[in-house]
Amino acid sequence: MGIFDEPLSKAKHEALWEFIRGCSPPVYRADDQHQVPIGTGTLLAIAGRSFLATAAHVAKLGDGGRLALPVDRSFRLVTTIGRSSVIRGALDQHDVSIASIEDDHVVAMLRKHWRFLPLDCLGTPWHRGPFLIYGFLQPDQIARGPNLPGRPVGIITGKYDGLPQGTADPFDEQHDMLLEWPPNPITIDGEPVTPPRLHGVSGASVWAFEPEQGRRKCVWTPDTQLKLVGIQIGAKQGEYIRGKRWHLLWSAIAEVDSKSADAVRAAIERHQAQHARPEKTTEGKKTRGPKKKPLRPRPTHD
Repeated sequence: MGIFDEPLSKAKHEALWEFIRGCSPPVYRADDQHQVPIGTGTLLAIAGRSFLATAAHVAKLGDGGRLALPVDRSFRLVTTIGRSSVIRGALDQHDVSIASIEDDHVVAMLRKHWRFLPLDCLGTPWHRGPFLIYGFLQPDQIARGPNLPGRPVGIITGKYDGLPQGTADPFDEQHDMLLEWPPNPITIDGEPVTPPRLHGVSGASVWAFEPEQGRRKCVWTPDTQLKLVGIQIGAKQGEYIRGKRWHLLWSAIAEVDSKSADAVRAAIERHQAQHARPEKTTEGKKTRGPKKKPLRPRPTHD
């Protein structure tokens, strides 16, 4: 807990992880005989529609209608997401994907046990951390029938100051975020991750922990302290964790529904405007600086 500016109580610490757990299911590839955990995802409710965000290489493993989620948090019953529009294609170069879940029965079933995040949980990474990542480690063995995911791991980290070298996907600060590799990754239950690899966590959301300074006094809740700012796509063991910024996905959502895409963009730009850097006046007083130009993803189509 030492990475936080102010120490969190045990109750707050547990509440943060419980909030994140409730919207972060493991993602499966399912067929008639096997249900294989392949990554982690995040559930979202945007403009009356339901979405699953994850990494593109995770969604690709579920091609052909085999992308599936656990019905509840016991993970013993898995359902394919049914009729859906999986947008990956042009976003493959960034390794992010979003699926619109269009089967009302599947959505209703998932909503009984999982939380679909509202738009006000979206934001942009404007500080050095802390950042939180939650996902499921790849299990050591794959069994027939409904299969439990690997152990859940929670990571608290900060911004990484170096640059990746020799990666197939070049680093772009407009789209990428690099976070420090945790020196001793542990599971949510406090057990060390041995060996310290993060296979299976791909597609997990990156959350920014928002400082309380300057906030109006109100009842503390996890959703006022956390913003969804990115998707984890990979890592270099012992060095860094790599994510993609959330604004990449609004262009993907536009392929399904322009109204939902506009709502995502507006939510992120609202958060960005709230944290525009102040500038000093000639009298030395701080005033709000000029409004930043909104981040807009570069075209992802050829």
